[in-house]
Amino acid sequence: RLTMNIEVYQRKSDDLLFPLPVPTSTGYRSYDANIGGMQNTGIDVEANIVVVDKGKFRWTTDINLSHYKNEITKMPGDQPTIIIGTKQLKVGHSIYDFFTYKYAGTNPTTGAPMWYTTNASTGEVTTTETYSSASRYYTGTSAIPDLSGGMTNTWKYGDFDLSVLVTFQTGGQIYDGSYQGLMGQTLGTNFHKDMLKRWTSTNTTSQIPVLRTNQNANGTSDRFLISSDYFSIRNVTLGYTLPKSLASAIRVSSARLAVNVTNLHTFTARKGLDPQQSFDGTTDNAYTPLRTSTISLTMNF
Repeated sequence: RLTMNIEVYQRKSDDLLFPLPVPTSTGYRSYDANIGGMQNTGIDVEANIVVVDKGKFRWTTDINLSHYKNEITKMPGDQPTIIIGTKQLKVGHSIYDFFTYKYAGTNPTTGAPMWYTTNASTGEVTTTETYSSASRYYTGTSAIPDLSGGMTNTWKYGDFDLSVLVTFQTGGQIYDGSYQGLMGQTLGTNFHKDMLKRWTSTNTTSQIPVLRTNQNANGTSDRFLISSDYFSIRNVTLGYTLPKSLASAIRVSSARLAVNVTNLHTFTARKGLDPQQSFDGTTDNAYTPLRTSTISLTMNF
C-alpha cells in the first residue's frame, strides 16, 4: 500500500537580506540590508509505504525527498555584483553558487602553487604563482544539493520491532575551511596527513605545494571545495514489548525495553567532514555528531 504527497512550489521575494560590505573606515565590515530579489523553486515528495503486512510480520517505509533551486532576480542598480566570501551575488546566479579563485596545481619544477588568471584586455587565461594576481571565477558548482532526503524503515515481528532512520544528500559541494587550515604552511602547527603527499624533489606530480612559508599555498580557492554528499545512519532502535499476559503478571498495563543508538555513522567524501553543519556550503570546525547509545525501560501502570 502506497500513500504519496507531492508539493511543487515557486516563491519570489524582493527582500534579499544580505550583509552589505562597507568601507572599514566606518568601523564595520558590513550591515544587513535588503539588496535585491530572488526566486526559490523546488519539489518535495513524501511517501508512506506498507511493504509487507502478513501475519506477525509488518514492514513499513517512510521516505521524504527534496529538490531545491535558488536564483537571484534583482540587484541594486549601483552594485550589479557583490562578493561575499566564496560567493558572488549576481542576477541569474544563486546565492549559493561558488565564486572563488581557481587552483592550477603546482609548478612541477619548484612545487610552488599556481592559480588561474584572466587578462582583462585580451581575455587570455594563464597561470600565476602570485596569489594577488589570480582571478575569481564561478566554479560551476553550488552548495545546494541536487537531492536531499531521509528514509525510515520499521520492521515488526511479534513483540519485537526494529527502526532505522537514514538521511542523505547528493550533488552539492562544500568549502572545507577546516581542511584548508590543516594544509597551511606555518611550521610548528598541526598538519593534515595529506601533507605527507606534498610536492618534493621525488614527488613532482603532487598537486599539494611544497612546504615553504610565505607563499599563500593554502589561499582560498576551489582546491578546498569537495563533494558534500553524505549518507548518515541517524537512528537505530531495537525494542521488545512485553506480552500483555506477562505484563499483567507483574502488575503493569504495558512494558517495553528498547536499545537506541543515534548518529551511528556518517559516510562522507572526507573523514571527519560533516556536510550537515551548514546549508551555505561552509564549515566551522565542527566534527560529525557524537554517537549516543541508550537503554530504556518504559512501564505504564
